[in-house]
Amino acid sequence: MLKGLVLILLLVVILRIPSLFEPYWYGDEGIYLVLGQALKKGLVFYRDIHDNKPPLLYLLAAAAGNVFYFRLILMVWFATATAVFFKLMQVILPLEKTAWYGATLTMIILTTIFEGNIANAEIFIVLPVVLAMLMIVKKTQHWFGVGLLFSVGFLFKVPAAFDFAALVIWLMIFEKNSLRKIWALGFGFILPILGTIIYYGVVGGLGPLLAG
Repeated sequence: MLKGLVLILLLVVILRIPSLFEPYWYGDEGIYLVLGQALKKGLVFYRDIHDNKPPLLYLLAAAAGNVFYFRLILMVWFATATAVFFKLMQVILPLEKTAWYGATLTMIILTTIFEGNIANAEIFIVLPVVLAMLMIVKKTQHWFGVGLLFSVGFLFKVPAAFDFAALVIWLMIFEKNSLRKIWALGFGFILPILGTIIYYGVVGGLGPLLAG
């Protein structure tokens, strides 16, 4: 099992190594890195320089500094997401070993086909959401933590909110005494977003943030 997972992660690395040496060609990556450089120069997102996504992707771009390191972070990030997804399949399908590998390989291939090797929010969103799902299927009691993970996904890209909403609906329908879980989940989800809104409200960037 461990050997199989190692081989899968090796495949992820092999598929993404060429991207580390590709020249810059995708416009959005350049935008993210420009915003990252702007942050390092003291500019404030949404007030002094603006794009239409939540801030976590730009913060990651600031940490990376250039395309090579941005894509290297992406490679490590997606490899981690792949390992978590593999574990999720083990929990959901404990007796179907072939399905573990089949589902994980399908996820890798489809992500590579549709999203390529570019550092984009659609790939970064995978890790927090899949990790949240793993916590759920393992019967977690840490619903606040699950909410935090969905919030991290949201702060990479807004569609994570739809996954969060689907979870809330599922709890309401299928879980008895779900209100306490939903409150903890909702608080975990709202807290980082509320902190982000307050911060950009204070520094004068709230209008463009909400409009984006």
